[in-house]
Amino acid sequence: MNPMLRDLLASIFRYLLGYAGVWLVAKGIITPEQSQAYVNEFSVGLTFAAAALAAGLWSRYKSRQKLVTALAEPYAMSEDALQLRVKHGLAASVSTPKDETPR
Repeated sequence: MNPMLRDLLASIFRYLLGYAGVWLVAKGIITPEQSQAYVNEFSVGLTFAAAALAAGLWSRYKSRQKLVTALAEPYAMSEDALQLRVKHGLAASVSTPKDETPR
């Protein structure tokens, strides 16, 4: 499986677990008073969760981009040189499978 896809699915799964409370409200396990308070706070929580998910996915993407770019290089280089290659669009594809050498 593509490593980026696996990381994406794992991140989404973690956040879905965080919203198990929605199921509790829908099934009536939480009282109406609790559910009203939860609904009022849910939109704020959803916004923060979406921002955290986006930040986590971006971080994973950039880390993977640096890794495959370093693996594609024929010689060792400093982290600064590697970051410059990524910044200037010379990064290898992040969707390179683990069993192939990045180009």
